Amino acid sequence: MEKYGLTARRIRIDKGLLMKEVYGGIVGRTFAYRFERGEVNLALEDFLSVLDNLELENPDEFFFLHYGEKYRGQKSFLKEIAEETQRFQHVEKEPKFYLKYKDSKKKEERFYAYLIHLLATIDRIDAQTSEVNTEEMKFMEDYLMQMETWTLKEMNNASIILPMLADDIRPLFLSRFKKNYQNYRDFEEDWSFKYANHLLNYALIQLLFDRYEEALSLVPDLQTLVKEHPSLQGRLVITLRLSQLELIAAVFREDDDFIRSETQRIQTICDLCFLDEEVRMAYPRITAEHVKRARAYKKQKKSTHP
Repeated sequence: MEKYGLTARRIRIDKGLLMKEVYGGIVGRTFAYRFERGEVNLALEDFLSVLDNLELENPDEFFFLHYGEKYRGQKSFLKEIAEETQRFQHVEKEPKFYLKYKDSKKKEERFYAYLIHLLATIDRIDAQTSEVNTEEMKFMEDYLMQMETWTLKEMNNASIILPMLADDIRPLFLSRFKKNYQNYRDFEEDWSFKYANHLLNYALIQLLFDRYEEALSLVPDLQTLVKEHPSLQGRLVITLRLSQLELIAAVFREDDDFIRSETQRIQTICDLCFLDEEVRMAYPRITAEHVKRARAYKKQKKSTHP
């Protein structure tokens, strides 16, 4: 008999969930204890309800965690929470979803209320001027940090709030994110592309805050990722965004030759690959703005710390 309860118990404990939060209204306490000891299994309908309470909306993820590398499932995964919540950006300051759940006694409902509020608050183009609710950020931080292991759901959520966390917390979150995402190499469809995009999103947002050291610390990771997964070299969005980071790194090492050649390469790629003129001009323009901003920052730091 497959002892699914042992895996369910591990996930429940890692997420800091109580027995009653997972099994309440589904099976009795005694049966739940026996299930988690591997003595019995649940009926299919009850099992799916438990997965929902464990915040594993897709059985594939549970079986991957249960069997590890031996599992090669259907791979029909949860949609990324970042994609699901894009429609909440740049709308009313306090979305109806937020107002409905912000005072909920259920931690998960409050977490998502605060997450939606964050997305509605942040202006990604000018993130430094955004007024982020510090109490809500602390709640989301604690909610995720209490979990020893993050599943896909937590990692997608963490990737959204990560850039907005306090200086002393971001490295801890980033380290945990990277460690947990590595566990999904054999499960997540197009893993290398999604992982690279998460790292690039984080690094490029850090540039908006003038956190250059933090952003550039990810360049070696990304370069190694591209080397280990050659298919990424053909993914235009990865190539262009990584080139932006490499250009910024060249600014700080004062490599003008690299800056000139890489800037020209970006322009050539855009000219050849984009038919839409607005899109074709966007990357070179944004790249030039990043380089100009980095040079100004470097000059200012040099004048204050000669």
